[in-house]
Amino acid sequence: MKKKKYWLYSVLVPTTILFSALIASLGYYLSNLLNSEVPLLGCALLLLVLGLISGIVVLIINRSSKSTIKEINDIKSYRVFNNMQITFYVAVLLGIFLYFAIGVLSDTKDLSTYILETSIFYGGLIVLTILEVAVFSKFYLGKYNRMLMFILGITINLTFNILVSLDVIKIKWLYYLCNAIGTSLMLSATLLLHQTLGKVIQYVADKESKNMAIVDFRNLLIALVFSSIIASATIIVLFLIYGSNIPSTSDVLLFLPTIFMFITLWLAAMEPIDGHYLKLLEDYIHSGIDDDNIKEKVKYNLVYNFVLSTRRVGFKILVLFLRPFFKMKVLNKKVVNTKNGPVVFVSNHYEIYGPIVTVLRLPFNFRPWVISSMLNKEQIQDQMRLGSDNIFKKMPKRMKNWFINHCSNIVLKCIEELRPIPVYRDSIKDVVKTIRKSVDVLTGGDNLLIFPEKTDKYKEDGSVDPFYSGFAYIGEMYYKKTGKNVTFYPVYLCKKNKTMSFGEGITYDSSNDSDKERERVANDLYLSMVDLQKKQEKAMENKKKK
Repeated sequence: MKKKKYWLYSVLVPTTILFSALIASLGYYLSNLLNSEVPLLGCALLLLVLGLISGIVVLIINRSSKSTIKEINDIKSYRVFNNMQITFYVAVLLGIFLYFAIGVLSDTKDLSTYILETSIFYGGLIVLTILEVAVFSKFYLGKYNRMLMFILGITINLTFNILVSLDVIKIKWLYYLCNAIGTSLMLSATLLLHQTLGKVIQYVADKESKNMAIVDFRNLLIALVFSSIIASATIIVLFLIYGSNIPSTSDVLLFLPTIFMFITLWLAAMEPIDGHYLKLLEDYIHSGIDDDNIKEKVKYNLVYNFVLSTRRVGFKILVLFLRPFFKMKVLNKKVVNTKNGPVVFVSNHYEIYGPIVTVLRLPFNFRPWVISSMLNKEQIQDQMRLGSDNIFKKMPKRMKNWFINHCSNIVLKCIEELRPIPVYRDSIKDVVKTIRKSVDVLTGGDNLLIFPEKTDKYKEDGSVDPFYSGFAYIGEMYYKKTGKNVTFYPVYLCKKNKTMSFGEGITYDSSNDSDKERERVANDLYLSMVDLQKKQEKAMENKKKK
């Protein structure tokens, strides 16, 4: 997207919101003058007319640009963004409409004061938004973690809305200030995301990014339709309950916008945009990758992430819920260098503890190796049934089967969210399939996580068993495909000390004999892991002495 168009959009959206606020205030003021005894009729009619006009325009746009809208909305990351836009705009516009409606229908404050307060608030919102876009677009937070910025804004707004509703915060200017900061963060993040999705549409989906303007305008109109209808219905209900003496309370003002903020937060959690894939997108666009094979794999990875998939909110909630129960101190993270390309993390398994902790705490993007049986629902159920027979002896069979069926669905969906590489052990052909898939993942720009210990029973004290050397085929095949040597990093998990330690990287050397090199890589990683284990044992001894 051209910078000129981007800045036009960044000014247009907040200006449109301010314009809506001014129109609403003037319309309410006019309705109050025309019918000072029962201004409800003027307010409700104004909102319904606004919603009707917006709805007619939306229908015209949908009819005239049906194929264009469908083409853009087929991109799932953009579809989620559209829904986020609409619910966010509805929350903002609802706040405006209800603010003035309560002002008109109550005698607690002069309407001109409402107009002045809103003009100052939304004027400040525009200034804050423009400043934040200018600043955050140049920093890591703005460039790669725009979803975090959006969620932070929602969190600020929701927190202060709830605190004001509960009458915990009574200082009005503090609420207005925090609300303006939260709203401007969301608006700034929306504008930066809009810029990013323009690149996704143009370079990843191979479509015209200029078509976004049609959908953007349609989103604003859809938000106007919903917000005006909901606000008019709310006004009528309030009038029926309170008559002409509607109390100007924050509870009534904040309740509906807060609901839509929660919906927006849920949608934001579905957005697949994150720092790793945004960086990969920038590298794809600007680095000028010469190797067509690598470029094809990177693009496939970007297409899958941005065009074909969204994030499961349930998985994110589960991760947030479990993280406090698996506290882990990360040590020596700085040794990991991903600037020269993706890497392979090699970790000890430690029963089920290793996979769970790495998913929750590994501070790098990765895609894990997972035994193929864990990607089959029936086999997951068989494993769960063996364990549940001892735990749920007295549970009725029908209830136990229902529990296992639903739990296996959750487990399978969580594993699928990680985009795992299936590990097959039945034949050499299947092993090669796993290695080839792993090389494709590395070529596409993602890191790998593997657990290569030679054992069927892991030691209770966390001791590391020697490694299979077969995984080191990754280094050989990756070099053949890309001409680059991949680096393997040992990751030792200490359950007793609650630490995750990174060791120095072991880089595959393509100039050596392939058989000897695989053994060297596996052995050096094992020795490094043992060394990391000894350091943690020593640390625990020193801790006991103190």
